[in-house]
Amino acid sequence: MLSSGAELAQAKIQLQYTEVRSPVAGKVDRNLVDLGNLVGQTDATLLTTVVQMNPLWVYFDLPETLILEMLSDLRKMGVEEASDIRDPEVQETLKFFIGTPVDEGFPHEGHLDFLSNTVNAATGTVEVRGVVPNGDQLLLPGVFVRVRIPGRLMPNSVLVSERSIGTDLGGKYVMVVGDENVVEQRYIELGPREDDGFVVVTNGLEGDESYIVNGLLRARPGFPVTPEPHRSGDDDGKAPAGSQG
Repeated sequence: MLSSGAELAQAKIQLQYTEVRSPVAGKVDRNLVDLGNLVGQTDATLLTTVVQMNPLWVYFDLPETLILEMLSDLRKMGVEEASDIRDPEVQETLKFFIGTPVDEGFPHEGHLDFLSNTVNAATGTVEVRGVVPNGDQLLLPGVFVRVRIPGRLMPNSVLVSERSIGTDLGGKYVMVVGDENVVEQRYIELGPREDDGFVVVTNGLEGDESYIVNGLLRARPGFPVTPEPHRSGDDDGKAPAGSQG
C-alpha cells in the first residue's frame, strides 16, 4: 500500500513536468523546440524566451555631481534615503523622458525608481534605472533610446525666449519694456537652456516684465517703442517673462 502511494505521488510530480509555466507575463518569442523533439531530462533545454513588455526598465548612467544635487534636493523634500525614491509622491519629481531612433524628441515619459549605491570610479557616474509604461507596446526590450532627464529642481524659475537675449561687454541682457513703453537694458544671469527655445534666468528678472523678442538690434535703452504682442511668425513684438513651475 505504501509502495502504491509513493508511486502515485511520483507520477503526479512527473505529470507536473509536462506543463511549462512562465515566471513573468509578457510576449513569447519563437519556439526553439518543436513538438515531438526530445527534451533533456538532466541538462536544461531552452524552449523559448519570454520578455515583459509593460512596463519596461531603462538603465543609464548619470554624472555623480548631478546625482549629488538630486539627493540634496530630495533631502530638502524630506527624503532621507535613496531607497525612498520608490514613494509615488517622490517619483512625481523624478520624471525622465526617452525617445527611440525613429521618434522626434522624447515622447515617452517615465520615472526613476533605482539609484546605485556606488560611484563608478573610472567614469565618475552612477547607474540609475527608470520605469517606462509601455501599454501600447510601441517600445521593444533591448531597443536603443535617447534619455532626457531634468536637472536640479528650480521652482518658479523665470523663462525667456532665447531670441531675446543679447550680449555685450557687460554680459547677457534683455531689453525690458517698462513704464510708458520705454526700453530698459536689463542684465541677467542665465541658467540651463530648455529644448523649446527658452532659457532659465536665475537673476535679473522678477517674472512679470515684458521684454523685446524681435527687433532687438533696433531697440535703444531710454527710448520709447510701440510694442505688439508677440506671436509665432511676428517680425517684431514683446512677450511677458514666464515662470516654470
